[in-house]
Amino acid sequence: MRSFGQKGQESAPFELLVAVVIMTFVILLGYRALDQVAEIKCKGEVEGEMEKLKTTLENIVKQKGKENLGLYFPACQGEKDTSVRIKGFEDERICAAFCGGSRKSCTLLSYSSPKFSISKCLRGTINTTFGLGETCTGQEVSDPEKYEAQDFKADIGIDNGNYVLVSKFDLTGSYPILCAYKRKAG
Repeated sequence: MRSFGQKGQESAPFELLVAVVIMTFVILLGYRALDQVAEIKCKGEVEGEMEKLKTTLENIVKQKGKENLGLYFPACQGEKDTSVRIKGFEDERICAAFCGGSRKSCTLLSYSSPKFSISKCLRGTINTTFGLGETCTGQEVSDPEKYEAQDFKADIGIDNGNYVLVSKFDLTGSYPILCAYKRKAG
């Protein structure tokens, strides 16, 4: 005698296998979506820090004086090889692409990592000197022993940290000197 539902019992292992495969696929897609959301969020945070640095540099060059800046670029998904640099260019194509117009020279603020890069045009900073040594002695900050002068145009780049930015004029030149002091750890 044949019982009802025997055919259903025979196809159950196959249906279970299909269900497991579909669930695995859905879980993998979910993880992929979460990774993309995390990357977009991190790009947004980097973009925000870049804009904050750009605005502060442009303001300090135009308005002179002194300004505090807390700079914290996130390490997106554990990336180690990231850098933030200020670099001058003498290439009309590069300058037109990032700054617009037909400039022959420009200064760019660039963030680079293995996954993405962001570049922004720094307006009004083409002739600005980023000082060290005799020009930036630390007298402009309240506790000079707690700060160290940084060269923002150096190849090592700009690190995370708390900075005091000071704009001043050299007596022999007509272009501003920007002194960047990073607060020492500890």
